[in-house]
Amino acid sequence: MKSSTLGILYVIQKSKINKSGKCPIRCRITVDRNIKEFSTGLFIKPENWDINSQFAKDQEDSDYINDNITLIRQKLQDSYLKLKLAGASFTIVDILSKYKGESTTEEMGVLATFNLHNEHIKNLVGKEIQQVTYSKYLETYTHIESFIKWKFKTSDILLKQLKGSFLDDLQYYLVTEKSFQQSTINKVIQRFRKVIKYVIVNEYLGKDPFLAFKNKTGKKEIVFLHEKNILSDLFRILTRSGCRAGRCSPRTLETCSTIGPGWKCLTISNGTIILNWFMRWDNPLLS
Repeated sequence: MKSSTLGILYVIQKSKINKSGKCPIRCRITVDRNIKEFSTGLFIKPENWDINSQFAKDQEDSDYINDNITLIRQKLQDSYLKLKLAGASFTIVDILSKYKGESTTEEMGVLATFNLHNEHIKNLVGKEIQQVTYSKYLETYTHIESFIKWKFKTSDILLKQLKGSFLDDLQYYLVTEKSFQQSTINKVIQRFRKVIKYVIVNEYLGKDPFLAFKNKTGKKEIVFLHEKNILSDLFRILTRSGCRAGRCSPRTLETCSTIGPGWKCLTISNGTIILNWFMRWDNPLLS
């Protein structure tokens, strides 16, 4: 938001008239078609508000109201000017934060906004997402937290410190320090990027620092078995796994072996291996 115009408009909220016949004066700011509104803490009778001059008139405390309206406008313009002169990208939320004396969005921490995301989706458990999804984001948070401590030697870093190299360094950390497989690393990065998307949508960050990033693809090793030994090898595997009548429930079988022409692969269904070819148990190759 380097080239933009700040618009400031005061509006009275007639639907909120109190017992004294006065209604709140709210301040509405506009930047590049983005609108935010906040309460000024000032009250006025509707008939005493001049919509054109944006000031109070004919009311006992008109001077007090008008002085505060002027002060609020000046502080907003000053906050906007300081952010613009800084040269960095900023949002309408940053202007309000600067006006209130709070940290601007890019001065918020990565883990702090990650927590905001997790609190947001926690309320969606059982409605739009499952508990396991929420748990995965909590797990991803711990990975990002430990990485930041390892890499930056601090408990958190600012959003504006995020660079494209952050994910490259994260991959390196998960491989060397956590011994994660590439598929697991990709899932961690995928969830973290969804958090960043949430951060951008909610205007905590101006743009995605990871647009050029591409996930690495993990290579799956295909094991080829020799045709002459296939039946013998399978028999030994299945026997050790407790095979009965062509079916077995092995403790673990994470790979499917691909064999030569004329042979079919094992089919894995609900943890059970089903033989897809006719095999006589008295076959001489099994001996």
